[in-house]
Amino acid sequence: MSAALYDLNWQIIRVIQGDNKITPNEVIYQVPEQKLRVHYIEDFKLGLNYLVIVGHDLEATIEEIHSSLHTYRKNQIFSFMESAKSREDKILSIYYLALVAPNRYNLEIFRIFQDRLFDSDAEIRGATVLAIAYVGWKQFIELLNRLTDIESDQSVKEDCEILCENLKNIDKINSHNV
Repeated sequence: MSAALYDLNWQIIRVIQGDNKITPNEVIYQVPEQKLRVHYIEDFKLGLNYLVIVGHDLEATIEEIHSSLHTYRKNQIFSFMESAKSREDKILSIYYLALVAPNRYNLEIFRIFQDRLFDSDAEIRGATVLAIAYVGWKQFIELLNRLTDIESDQSVKEDCEILCENLKNIDKINSHNV
């Protein structure tokens, strides 16, 4: 994907070499004649590569990306969520959903996460907790607390507890990132 982005004649303005622990690999592009940047991220936690677009008037750039690269649109991700039967597909689809979730709370998406959060498979529950960390809505705190109370898998339980604390402090974290 990175080579295809380069072919769009966008200017690379920064390359961040990740550490495979916390920081992912990232290439930041400036889109010529537009006030926006495209961040290409190789995320080792999710095992996915994806784009984050920051700026104004994103639609033309989004369409350029869709026409140049193999990407998924939201409706395709929702279809994938509905048809996912295997553990691997359920995990992958919840990661995809986390990446396209809006910044503002959305009840429909929240309910999908809720369903996966209480799946009978601990790996799916753990993956859902990780995905929720990417979404970052405070509305998940109550659900995560509920899961913490009943969770039998120690790793999932610990991740829930940590994420709950982080979500409670999200306003403080965001104010320091400005």
